[in-house]
Amino acid sequence: MTRYVPSHIFIAPSFFKAICYSSDEGTLLTGGQDGKVAFWDVGSGLLTRELDVSHVGAINGIDSSADGRFCQLVKIYDYKTGAVVFIGTGHMTAITNFQFTRAKSEARQLHLVSVDDDGAILSWSLPGHWTWGGAHREDV
Repeated sequence: MTRYVPSHIFIAPSFFKAICYSSDEGTLLTGGQDGKVAFWDVGSGLLTRELDVSHVGAINGIDSSADGRFCQLVKIYDYKTGAVVFIGTGHMTAITNFQFTRAKSEARQLHLVSVDDDGAILSWSLPGHWTWGGAHREDV
């Protein structure tokens, strides 16, 4: 049997709760108890950027859109600038998971679904001028 060892170990002063690859698979995005989203270079394992995005709790889920424009956490952040571009409200408890549409069609409107600790599932249709992206949700 062949043994494998990790190429990198990612360490931060947070308990990680979420992870995903960026669309180009060159960056890992992590979220954790500290309410921050961290960007890690896959090749070197080094932290390249950090966004302080949640002031009310942990980041329980994270995803990146297929075109790499946005990262997803249901506050929506622009992937490149870190600017908040949408805030959705409606969950009564902590969001535990979410995902947005995967088809890369410029004609298709972006949709996001999210689920919380109570089992409530919410479906979000983002404003019509957004045809592709991703999302981040924190309780507001």
